[in-house]
This record gives sequence, C-alpha cells and structure tokens, in this order.
Amino acid sequence: MVLTQYPAATLSFQKGKYYAVVTIPEPLREYFKGRKQLKRSTGTSDRKLAEQKLHRKTSEIYGELEKANQKLSPIYVALRSYIETIGTSDILNLSTKNLADPLVVEDILFQLRRDATESKRGDGSDDARFHAEVRIEAVEDAINRLNSPKLAQIEKSKKKKFSDAAAEYLVSNSWGRDKTKAAAQKAWSEFIEIMGDLPVSSITKPVGYKYAKKLAETLANKTIKNRIGYVSQVLIFNEKEGFIDINPLKGLELNRYGKKSERYRSFTTDQLHELFKQDLPKDVRLLLSVLVTTGMRIDEAALLTSDDIKIDGVIPFFDLTASDKVIKNIGSARQVPITPEIFTNIGTATGRLFPRFKVDADGKAQSGASKACMTFIRKVTNDRKLVVHSLRGTLKDKLRDAGVQKEINDFITGHGSSDVAGSYGSGPSLKVRYEALCKVDHPWLERKAP
Repeated sequence: MVLTQYPAATLSFQKGKYYAVVTIPEPLREYFKGRKQLKRSTGTSDRKLAEQKLHRKTSEIYGELEKANQKLSPIYVALRSYIETIGTSDILNLSTKNLADPLVVEDILFQLRRDATESKRGDGSDDARFHAEVRIEAVEDAINRLNSPKLAQIEKSKKKKFSDAAAEYLVSNSWGRDKTKAAAQKAWSEFIEIMGDLPVSSITKPVGYKYAKKLAETLANKTIKNRIGYVSQVLIFNEKEGFIDINPLKGLELNRYGKKSERYRSFTTDQLHELFKQDLPKDVRLLLSVLVTTGMRIDEAALLTSDDIKIDGVIPFFDLTASDKVIKNIGSARQVPITPEIFTNIGTATGRLFPRFKVDADGKAQSGASKACMTFIRKVTNDRKLVVHSLRGTLKDKLRDAGVQKEINDFITGHGSSDVAGSYGSGPSLKVRYEALCKVDHPWLERKAP
C-alpha cells in the first residue's frame, strides 16, 4: 500500500549534535536494509538553531522516503514488470520519475515500446513471436488500466469550467461561517462575470493579473487580495484533486493593484468627552466603556455573558478562551482584565451583557451593536476614519503613551499570541495586564448613565 504521509520528525541530541530523526514506516524498511530510523545532522548543539534547521532536514528525509514509497505504487510495479518482460538493456531509473503524473508514465512507455516491438519478434518463429506478444501485451495492458483513468481525468480537466469547480468546492469545504461562504460565492460569481466561465486549465497567471487590474478600478488592495484569494481556494482544491498541476494564482504580486487601505484614526480626548457626555442608552454606554477600557473588538464585546466574567484572586477579567467562543484568530483567545470603573457596573450581571443585539447565523452580534454605537459616534464627528473600531486604536495609543511595553499592549488587544496556544508560554501575567490597563485614566467615564 502506498503511504500518503510520514511520521513527524523529532530532534535527538547525539554525540554533541542535534539530529532530525524520522521513523521509517514498516512497509519501507526493506528499502533501507531493515533500518527503523533515518536521521540528518543539523550540525549544531544549539537547540534553537537546530529547530530552525529541522524543516529543511525533515524535507531531505521525506525525499528519501518518497523514493522508496514510490516503489510500493502499482504503476511502479507494473512498469518494472514491463521492463523485465521485454528484457530491455536500457533500464530506466524509475525511482527518479514522478510516476504520479500520467504524462510521465506515457513518456516512459513511448521510450520502451521500441524495445517491446523488438522483443515481440522473438527468435523469428511464429510460435516465439506469439508467446512474446501475449506476455508483453498483458503487462502493457496492466499499465494502461492504471494510467488511462488518470489521462482521462486530465482530458476532463481541460473542459471543466470554473463554475463547476467552484460548485464542487462549495459542497466539499467545511465553512465555519455563513458570511465567509457567501463572500466566497460572491467572489466566484464576480470572477466569472468579469473573466468568463473559463476552463480551470485555462486560468493562468496573466488571467489573474488581468482580473486584479479590473478589480482595481473600484476596489481597495486588501479587498482585491481577498477576492482573488477565494478564487485561488477553488484552484488549490482542483490542484489537490489532480485536475491541474499547480495553482496559477499562487504567488501573484498584487501590492500595486487598488488603493491602499486607510487606517482608522484614534479619538482625541475632547472627542471622547463629547461622546460619553451624551444621553446614551445604558447598554450602549456600557459597550462603549468596555471597548475603550479593554481594546476588545466589538464582535468580542457584543457577545459577552456573565459566565465570561471571572476573578483570579482580586483581579476580575473577561475570559475569551472558551472553545465555543467566536474569535477572529488564535491570538484573540485571551483573558482581558476588567478595570474598576467597568466592574462596578457589571459585577452582578446575569446572562448576556448586551441582549438587545441579536446573534446572527454566524454566531456574531456585531452588526446591531456597531449600528447602535455609530449612531452616537456620528453625532460627535463625521470623520469616516472615526468608527467603533477606533476605540481599539485609542486604547492602544493610550497604553503606549503610558509607557506600556508593546508586547503587553499587543497581548491585551489580541495582537500577540494567546492564553491557549503559547508555544513559548502564556505571555504577560493577568496581574501585569491589569496594572497596564489601570495606568490609563478614563475621565470621560465619570458621568453616570441616565
């Protein structure tokens, strides 16, 4: 049986050096004289340097395993049988050939068929010629039975339209969010509308650049990259399925297409006073207060419940590390301290803190929450670069001005690692984060809610 994956590599300290070590799968050991492991020296006794070299050394080992693994494939066995049957003196080194590529196999057969024709002649007698033909044609038929379906798949891919490829990917992919699924479908429809429903095999890098140029007439650079990314996902799927050799949209240089994204501004002190002195609804006031004191994203804050409020010793915090939490990325799984001015308002809360903002099909509540907050932000400023998300940048600025280290600043706002994924520890302690947040004064919050 052909192996589809190999054991992970480990580092082993031997004779003063670190070695990358991979266990040889049992079916392959006969090709390595019964050995159980392959190893490559990293050439260093420094573990950090060894870890940096581990990937390259592992790739070298996997290359050796792949050559041996290929000898287990039915097409390799069939070709070896064919070569032995015709008795050719020009033996091909099959282990160096990519026998997963049906076109490579066809090329090998083309090279061998001349020798096969000579072999069929035998010693010139009809009987010898007949028996030679029977033996040789049988083994060649075996190769064709293995290779023909792959060749047919290549032919099929030449005719396969992008719309069909996208439809297949749509049902095969596990979509985490309905919003993401809808965005992908929109991008695919747009690609077909602009470029036509091209055969997958006809999509090339020039096609990708032409599409990017057209999108750049109206869209920002970040949006263009996202749209092309969705198209690229379909091509990656077809690459894995063997319909195309390589995803042509991989590695496109897109930085010069479309307008650069504009960064949101932070609120000034005067603007914050103006914002919070309004007669804000109680939930909007609390939500804005949470955002400006924690730097949380609005989709994180809008979903908070009383179960997320926890206390470690004397430090209250929002716990965003639960497995069912809807978070942007792994760095967002963190514990965010709650400052005193906020905890006094939520310490006895039950259920969702902001139940007015409905949860959508993707498990998010940011749409209604953002709309409610923007109503009052727009009463303070019409600057399009000042939005709810600006409160996040506002806190980051104030933490920096208070002398808080960047690592702590980033960890608090979810721009660092996380409290659940730290390969190098869990980052600054909760106490350090709490003290950092308490360094920022929020005089605009002193006004009581109506």
